[in-house]
Amino acid sequence: MVSLIVSMVLMVILSLIVIGFARTARYEQRQTLDRQLSAQAFYAAESGVNDAVTALNSGTPYPGYDVGGGTDGGTGNKTHCGTDPAGPFGPGSNIVDDQNGHNTRYTCLLITQNPTSLVYRPVGQDQAISADLRFAGPWGNEVDHIDIEWSALSPGPIFTPLPSHPRFPALGGWVSDVALLRMQMTNFDTPGFTQENYSRENLNRSTFTAYLYPVHTGPSNIDFDSSPAAQGEIADAKSCKSPVENVCSITIDNIDSTHVYLRLGSLYRDSQITIRAFANNGSGQQMNIIGGQAVIDSTGQAQDVLRRIQVRLPINTKGGPMNFAVQVVDGLCKNFAIGPGFGADYAPPTCGITP
Repeated sequence: MVSLIVSMVLMVILSLIVIGFARTARYEQRQTLDRQLSAQAFYAAESGVNDAVTALNSGTPYPGYDVGGGTDGGTGNKTHCGTDPAGPFGPGSNIVDDQNGHNTRYTCLLITQNPTSLVYRPVGQDQAISADLRFAGPWGNEVDHIDIEWSALSPGPIFTPLPSHPRFPALGGWVSDVALLRMQMTNFDTPGFTQENYSRENLNRSTFTAYLYPVHTGPSNIDFDSSPAAQGEIADAKSCKSPVENVCSITIDNIDSTHVYLRLGSLYRDSQITIRAFANNGSGQQMNIIGGQAVIDSTGQAQDVLRRIQVRLPINTKGGPMNFAVQVVDGLCKNFAIGPGFGADYAPPTCGITP
């Protein structure tokens, strides 16, 4: 009897051990399969992004979806996940049978050509971003103010305070992780400024240049001012002492425009920048921004595993902004001579030009 009891106990123990090993093996097998399916779903989602980029760059519309965009805040967006009747997202075009017989596809592809925010990451040190922006929304198409937020690429828990402006130290003397931003904003709705009259005088009297300085506390806003006396204004940002993200922000008020050109340069440090616009009707409603970026949201599926990715695609880009006063492809064949009491420029004979 004792032997029988001992044998039964041992059998139970061995059975539990076998079951435990089997469950562990099955769990590890499932983990391996999930990793494989996750990679397949990710690539499927990337395929959706590539299809969206192709459609946007080609500008080819098809029934149910106009990739041409528009100025009404809605046209040009793909807002559903159903089967499209034709085009690059048509039936069967997004299905791939892999070698294991699993159906891998992107199941949902959303495109927003008129998002409510623009996000730029990374903006390298001494680099700049630019955007030709129009606005739309149910509250009209005129913007009252624009919020600009920026932070370090990897925000830390501590923000190092800086001396108050106007001190711009040498590169090695900048102790903060947050960059100084150089902002240029041109308002194309300035009286007398027409699309056919892009003269230097009109650009000068319609452009506001300011330096956005990261400090712990500061005013919440500055006014758009294109007068000569306001150019080069140094504005203290606010909220740079956030304990988690160290996000600096500032509001540009009194823009009152339907069309602006915005250029932001990051000085001293790399940055990530977010731009938002708000309606000019007293409601403070956030507006759609047209002409800056398209937001592509794609979901891929492999068997029962889903992966979702979101990317931002610059649109209406005619070239990156210049980051220097003089920028050439090859070399600049020009010499400058200065001395006490005089300044002159001349070109050597090899240039083949007359000084």
